[in-house]
Amino acid sequence: MKTKIKTDSNKLIDSYQRVMHKLRVQLTDACNFRCFYCMPEKMKFKSHSELLTPDQIYKICSILNEDFGVDELRITGGEPTIRHEFEEITSKLSLLNLSKLSFFTRVFTAVFPCL
Repeated sequence: MKTKIKTDSNKLIDSYQRVMHKLRVQLTDACNFRCFYCMPEKMKFKSHSELLTPDQIYKICSILNEDFGVDELRITGGEPTIRHEFEEITSKLSLLNLSKLSFFTRVFTAVFPCL
């Protein structure tokens, strides 16, 4: 079932009359992990040319923030930190009037013994 979204007084309202003020922004579908539960064996990621540019992401988020009251952004992926414009995108989004800007990562730290 698709949720219908309408605008009322410059707010996004779903079919259950909930005001939507949070947005997830997926920077990429690519991930550097091969988790069996979320990535099929023959996964084909989108090419970089198919992704929104940093300016396009900022423009969309800016409109939703300024005109429709979205005040929380969560940056997700795949693994968002592997997108080479990650720093540029987060820097631009930090200029918005948000109550919360966060990102979800599956950070992996490798510890190697000294040889």
